[in-house]
Amino acid sequence: EGVAASILPTLSFIISLFMALATGTSWGTMTILFPLLCLPTYKVSEGDPVIFYSTVAGILSGSVAGDHMSPISDTTVLSSLSADCKLLAHVMTQ
Repeated sequence: EGVAASILPTLSFIISLFMALATGTSWGTMTILFPLLCLPTYKVSEGDPVIFYSTVAGILSGSVAGDHMSPISDTTVLSSLSADCKLLAHVMTQ
């Protein structure tokens, strides 16, 4: 019934990646997803620390990866400006 606990780390990575890509913020994505995913993950996995910490890692890594690839991220925009290259050219190298 519901989502299997073993898929939650991968699912958390994918959700956080797309959310950070759309919003351009890794910190905002982490702030939103930690309370939404950590407690349900703990309950579904019945306290399994491997599943729980893997889900936390999925949120962290997906948020940073999505922020890094986002063309509207402040760090992406500032990096392209400081390197004096076009924004989309810089995004494509990410």
